[in-house]
Amino acid sequence: MDISIPIFIVLIVAGVISLLIGFNIKGKGKVFGQKLETSKQTWARFWITCGWVIIVLSAVYFIFAIVLRLYMHLY
Repeated sequence: MDISIPIFIVLIVAGVISLLIGFNIKGKGKVFGQKLETSKQTWARFWITCGWVIIVLSAVYFIFAIVLRLYMHLY
């Protein structure tokens, strides 16, 4: 279980970097809720979605690690 905290931190950093890349590409234009017209908008949507997915998966991983640790201490 000692390895789970560094992996969690790396995943959060990767998610934040993906979000920053996506928001840098996006600028002030909308990329969600409309038909995309340029490749730049497509890449912005990709990076923003990727960032949120990584952050959510890292949170699920962290919660699973806590539950597993509690289960192992219980039995």
